[in-house]
Amino acid sequence: MKTVTYSLIFAFIALLNPLQAQVENMKIQALQDSLKQHPDDSSIMMQLGKMYHALGAQGEKDMVGNAEQMFQAVIEREPNNADAHCWYGSVLTLKGRDSMLPFNKMRHVKDGNKEMDLAVSLDSTNIAVRLTRANTSLALPSLFNRIDYAIADFKYYVSAYEMAPQYFNEAQYGDVLVKLGHAYQKKGLTELAKATWQKVIDVMPNSVFATNALKLLKEMEG
Repeated sequence: MKTVTYSLIFAFIALLNPLQAQVENMKIQALQDSLKQHPDDSSIMMQLGKMYHALGAQGEKDMVGNAEQMFQAVIEREPNNADAHCWYGSVLTLKGRDSMLPFNKMRHVKDGNKEMDLAVSLDSTNIAVRLTRANTSLALPSLFNRIDYAIADFKYYVSAYEMAPQYFNEAQYGDVLVKLGHAYQKKGLTELAKATWQKVIDVMPNSVFATNALKLLKEMEG
């Protein structure tokens, strides 16, 4: 009986990725059809751009160019759209990832950072924009000097959550705290990293984030 059960589970898992891809393709097709009917609808462009971006982040390089076109089109229509600038900036960092020449890698990443900085200047209270810039800045190599941006944006989210937790997602709060600890560690602020991870353990003791934070503390302390 157990053998049959496990076989069914493994078969189901094997089907998940193709089924998910099919669903995503159907969503993209529906958005593309909607855009043909409403070619100036920025909200459709944003949705489609985000889906292209997600596929590009997973390694489908052709989708990066499609995402770029969508966000550029929104910016042309709405020059002060912070979300569009932020997503466009993230797309440019993906272009840097995929570029073969070191010069182009540097140029695209720097241009992407400028777009994300512009997005924050346009709407500094936009949580999604701040977190997108924070995650990108944390992931970039130190030569780009972006770790201070990551720390500032993660701290902004933590402050906003702690002032009004009812408006936020607790799991995202835990994730941000762990990442803030990583950012402190990357900058060499060891004590702040430890304190931040300890905070995760204290406020979310039974969570996966606390487990992760405890592991990171033990690794740091040797």
